[in-house]
Amino acid sequence: MLEDWTRVRRDALDNLDALDLLARRSAQPADRVRFEAWRPHELSMRARAEAAIAVAAGRRDLAH
Repeated sequence: MLEDWTRVRRDALDNLDALDLLARRSAQPADRVRFEAWRPHELSMRARAEAAIAVAAGRRDLAH
């Protein structure tokens, strides 16, 4: 479903948790670098979802 921001936020948080795990447990430095390339995207998706949820709830003051 498009624009299901609650799930987008959940997925982004899950993905960030996975990136944290990979950063801690990756045996090779190159693997850590490769996976870290996704962190800005996941942070952006989390922020977009949180802003959209705030706007839908009429809380534009939280959507900054």
